[in-house]
Amino acid sequence: MPNTIPTRQAIERLVDTLWERLQSQESSVEKSDESDVSQFESTIDALDDFKKGVDAEIVRQKRFRNACLPIHRLPAELFLKILQQAVDFVDLIGWKIGHVHNLAKVSDYWYRTIISTPSFWPLLKDEHGDRIQSIVLKRNPTAPFLVWCTDTTIEAREEFMKRMAENAHRWRGLIVTGPYSEGVFNQLQTPAPNLKDLSVLVTSQPTRLLEIPDGGPLRHVDLTRVTLPWDSGRLAKLQSLYVESLDANLPSLAQLVSILDASPHLWRLVLRYWTGEAPAYLWRDAADLADKRIKLPSLHGLIIQSIPKAITHFLISHIDAPATQSVIVDDVVPSHFDGIIPTFSALVASAYATAGKINATYDHRDSILRIISEPMPERSNNWVYWADDLPGVDLHVSMKQAEQAQWRCISEFLSSRTVPICLTLKYRNKDNAPELPPEFLGGLPSLKFLDCIDDFNVGPLLRYLGQPSHDADGNLRWPCPKLSTITIRNDTDGDALLEDVTAFAKYRYASAQESSSGDGPGPMSKLALPAPLERLRVLDHLVERLRAIPEIEPALHSL
Repeated sequence: MPNTIPTRQAIERLVDTLWERLQSQESSVEKSDESDVSQFESTIDALDDFKKGVDAEIVRQKRFRNACLPIHRLPAELFLKILQQAVDFVDLIGWKIGHVHNLAKVSDYWYRTIISTPSFWPLLKDEHGDRIQSIVLKRNPTAPFLVWCTDTTIEAREEFMKRMAENAHRWRGLIVTGPYSEGVFNQLQTPAPNLKDLSVLVTSQPTRLLEIPDGGPLRHVDLTRVTLPWDSGRLAKLQSLYVESLDANLPSLAQLVSILDASPHLWRLVLRYWTGEAPAYLWRDAADLADKRIKLPSLHGLIIQSIPKAITHFLISHIDAPATQSVIVDDVVPSHFDGIIPTFSALVASAYATAGKINATYDHRDSILRIISEPMPERSNNWVYWADDLPGVDLHVSMKQAEQAQWRCISEFLSSRTVPICLTLKYRNKDNAPELPPEFLGGLPSLKFLDCIDDFNVGPLLRYLGQPSHDADGNLRWPCPKLSTITIRNDTDGDALLEDVTAFAKYRYASAQESSSGDGPGPMSKLALPAPLERLRVLDHLVERLRAIPEIEPALHSL
């Protein structure tokens, strides 16, 4: 800080004096017949030097000004917290040395604070190179740091991890991606008692067991093609668990339950694509755990895809997580919706409540009913620090051997949200797969879009939709009263399809309109009109034939 600060008036006087001398020089040159080029060049050089000096002095004065700002009168601990937030990294992974350098230029106080505070130097990454790695180790000689080993050459990875292993006791986080070598894998197993966050993503290699020595509990575990000793005491108090692409050493049901039960603050659980052998002993404890409830009140995202079905069925029936916002699960069965297992209904309730529209697709080839909310939920591919799974539900429900009552439970679940429903029905039943009962549509009062494609046999559904039926209170109502768009892609049934479409339109729309006008029989005259048919999509060869039928043309105005 300078002893005296130049006043604005003093600076203005200095500039005015300089300006007057330049003006005087300009006048003398105008009166001269010959100008001295060297004199101009000398003046230009002097002004350029003056400009550089002024710019440097402006920077210097800004540093003096910044040192006087009120923020520097805060307690040192509070000021440090604010400064750390300004670096703009989330749990270490977004750290960049350029951000730190920019902050250090603000004032001498900021500079001294930053270079002397180890937490501003938290990341050692192989691609940063030796120079930055040396700076970080110099500025952070004692505090924990994150090690990030990316997909560089095997030799570079081994050399980097060998250097990092010298400070393994200070590892706070470890992120390793790419193919592994024995040298790298051995370094990963270096005792790291303070390690909290572990992410190992192995590409295109068989599953490998990573032995983790004893230490404190882990916080985030993210594994791809890597397994751990699933009985390790470090797998407790987890906040996230991500395990993908295992072909060996799968965790048993009892081990998973133990891990989850010991992690009440878990907020993300992802188990995907376990293709390895799954012997029955992995879930032999299911009967002993039948009364177990796994309470995860903070769970936000649950993704279970292509793992042993017995484990899936147990977890989604026993996890108690009413705050879950994103649920993506394969291998759901109708019994999960029948109310006998209330945990599953509560598990998906919050996620389902985010839906603005429901898309359901039933495929006769595999008897799978897929239920997807819109906006569609999505699993984030980012490391857990940045992971932000989009809310909603994506459920694959196996309807093999489903009974009428189970179809009714599914329709009740779909209708628990009064938002538009789009139902897509695919393929003709050729392998004695369970037929979708027409009464299933009767449980969907919010059904707005019906798409029957890939030769699906739509006749029974059209006949059902073309007749009113009595509801639970004995009132006569049209099924699916909000249905407004129908798509039919069927090139097999020919004249039979034409008759079904004709009868459907005639009875549901033309006759219903006449009855509602008071001309029909007693009960029908009180029947509320269904929503008008806004759009009917059929194959081209049916369009003209349908338009040729006068009595139903008003109901087919969209063709």
